[in-house]
Amino acid sequence: MAPFIIESETREPRRRRNRRHREVVAQGFGEGRLAERMEGAGEFPAEGKRLGRGTVGSGELSLPSLRTTTARVETAIPFLADAGSGVLGPRIGRDMTGGGWFHFDPWKFYQRGWITGTSIVQVGGIGAGKSTTSKCVSRRGISEGRHTAVASDPKGEWVRVAETVEGAQILRLGQGEDRINPLEPGIRPHGLTDEQWRQEVSTRRQQLLVAIVSIMRDGKQTSDEEHSALDDALSRLDGQSKPPTIRGLIDRLRNPDTLSELDDEVQQAGRSLARVLQRAVTGDLAGMFDEESTVEFDINAPMIVMSTQRLLNKPQNVRAIASACTSFWIDSIVRSEDSGYWYVINEEGWSEMRDKRAVELMDERQRLAGEVGLATWTIMHEITDLDQVGTAGSAQRNQALGLLSKAQVKIIHRQSESTIDQTMAALKLTQREADKVLALDQGEALWKIGRRGLIVKTLITRPEWEVMNTNANRAGE
Repeated sequence: MAPFIIESETREPRRRRNRRHREVVAQGFGEGRLAERMEGAGEFPAEGKRLGRGTVGSGELSLPSLRTTTARVETAIPFLADAGSGVLGPRIGRDMTGGGWFHFDPWKFYQRGWITGTSIVQVGGIGAGKSTTSKCVSRRGISEGRHTAVASDPKGEWVRVAETVEGAQILRLGQGEDRINPLEPGIRPHGLTDEQWRQEVSTRRQQLLVAIVSIMRDGKQTSDEEHSALDDALSRLDGQSKPPTIRGLIDRLRNPDTLSELDDEVQQAGRSLARVLQRAVTGDLAGMFDEESTVEFDINAPMIVMSTQRLLNKPQNVRAIASACTSFWIDSIVRSEDSGYWYVINEEGWSEMRDKRAVELMDERQRLAGEVGLATWTIMHEITDLDQVGTAGSAQRNQALGLLSKAQVKIIHRQSESTIDQTMAALKLTQREADKVLALDQGEALWKIGRRGLIVKTLITRPEWEVMNTNANRAGE
């Protein structure tokens, strides 16, 4: 087998080059003699495969070796470079670790065994490039047949992207006639009996309503009497021809059936719940989630964006309720096996985590993501955002941290020195990886894909930059 040779920039003397050419020809591999004229020449004994003319292969040829440094030849030794991500999904940018292109598709990585789940967590400070990266990945994933659902877009950044995607669906909640009913049953998965499906829908509705109540009460738990009142109201509404609505539920809690066997304490607890839920259909949230849906989820749309711009400067608990409702409505559709593969992006994820019940909903969504073809994508500024989630060491804080540590794909943009220790602990980074994160440039990130770690620089085109750039106002443009 011919040796692996790296040619230097210095031209080989003509005399030596001519002599080497004559040696090649003499062995039957050059243009001077055909391989078939010499028995066994140019032929692999095991397979009988002939070598082409002008090929150096299995002769007794001895060529001078060249010793040099990679600095001189300005290249990397291929078998010492990282293999990168291969061509698994659309091209995202440059692999700064090995020098090749970086491609990304979580489902293809799952098929290769690199990861055991498709959930993604992304952390990066303002201006680090996290927004541009998430938009590039999801938009370019359309070419692979992937879909994207943005649960809440309070700044209108994803709306601009969706407007460039043919067939995208943009829902402007509370602005005009767009309204969704988060209590809709969604698409029924295959294999469930009528009773199993009824139980699943009922349980998920209760989870959402309890989460809303918990958010409005700053984490106060729902009492047993309130649970009983909620169960009774939902069961009675479930028999109607149309899906129940939050407003209809409020009316039922305030006015229980005259034939109801509920005792006075449960009825009074139901009226207390009604007062809390009333805040989810009035004020800032009026016209968003109170009645029947005026729009339908287009399961074939390549991208769906839930615009919540009217809530941009509203209180945190109001935005958290909106995000919980939109996420729940999206989940009820994309959980179907026939819905395809979806990125479900939640830029308000850390806000939802402030409530214990909301964290439980997010945890369930992450655990079921792989089974139904979802890649849940949680975006945060810094790990210290979780300081607002429960108290240190509490079950709520630990569950929120578990959502991050269990994510098989972690994208870490530049972090400050004041938060790097918490980032290391929460995302299980090595000291070397943490040092790299501190020195990242804008648009670069440490991608932790299972056990692999790559430094990737996201690259975008000029048309993409015009749509995805979120630094224009900060830069005075």
